[in-house]
Amino acid sequence: MAAGEAACSWCPEHSYTEEAGSVQCHCKDDYYRLALDPPSAPCTKPPTAPQTLGYSTRHATVLLDWKPPEDSGGRTDVMYNALCSTCAVTLQTCGPCDSRIEFVPQQLGLVDTAVTVVNLLPYVNYTFRVEAVNGVSDLSPAPRMYVEITVAISEGDDSRPAEFSWKNIPVLAAEFDYFAPFSRCNVEIYGRLQ
Repeated sequence: MAAGEAACSWCPEHSYTEEAGSVQCHCKDDYYRLALDPPSAPCTKPPTAPQTLGYSTRHATVLLDWKPPEDSGGRTDVMYNALCSTCAVTLQTCGPCDSRIEFVPQQLGLVDTAVTVVNLLPYVNYTFRVEAVNGVSDLSPAPRMYVEITVAISEGDDSRPAEFSWKNIPVLAAEFDYFAPFSRCNVEIYGRLQ
């Protein structure tokens, strides 16, 4: 090694090079590096879905809460987006939630694992989807992983989740069916885990 030459080092995690002495390591399939990440940074991937989506209600308000994803993708910048769609119980028509529905503190880019949804109407099925994202999520062509729950608001204070499921999560070898009504304070829970 001549004076002034830098010593070679191994490629960062989840990256490779095809020839010795390369100045840059390339990310493996399904792993990414942001333009602002230094070349010495490991390649990372989008996070898995949030875990254990739960809710509580009070009048026309739903508090959604969840646990962080099992795998952050190797990044510390995980955030969450809360999405909403509705199906009118009597009309059987579905679409995005209208503009009167508000998310507190916000709908997109949540850093905490909870959001409050206000101005909900009775006799409407609301499906809430929470997706986890990180700095490289927009670089991946794969669909984002999410968890969702459908909540039907009745005229009083009570509500029930019509269905809950985890989507876009690889299933290894088992399917679990759950159908058990639970009643407490006029809340009924029904579900099917997929």
